Amino acid sequence: MFMVEWPTRTENHGHPGLDEYVDTMLRACIERVRELTGEARVHLCGHSVGGIFAALAAALYPDSVARLALLGTPLNFGPEIGALGRLATQWPDTRSLIGSAEFLLGSALNMISLLASPRAFVFDRAGDWLACLADAGAMRRHLLAERWFLTHDRPPA
Repeated sequence: MFMVEWPTRTENHGHPGLDEYVDTMLRACIERVRELTGEARVHLCGHSVGGIFAALAAALYPDSVARLALLGTPLNFGPEIGALGRLATQWPDTRSLIGSAEFLLGSALNMISLLASPRAFVFDRAGDWLACLADAGAMRRHLLAERWFLTHDRPPA
């Protein structure tokens, strides 16, 4: 199994765009995995935005991808898909949000998510917390998931 680490900046281009993530970086990773394994086609699995990249790579390079698995990957965009879709279509280019910063703060992403879908990002999470109150193991897993959710987008200290 191989894992891709997505950089937030590149030496020559600053913040990478979709073409650089998919056509340059992911394509190079696919080719390297093919070389290392001797397989003509690789299996791709992507989560969230990484799933979008994987789906695009599978569509662009079908002769290089044997199977595709997507986890928590939004594939429908536009105002017809609800609050998050409306927000995504109305939000300015993300480069205007982060300027010269190397990442978008987790608190900003959390606020955007809350505005887009209070049910998914507040009420469903609170309901899950309540459902875990009677089970210490379930509560531990819930709290670990919350910790990951609130910190995974920040760079290591």
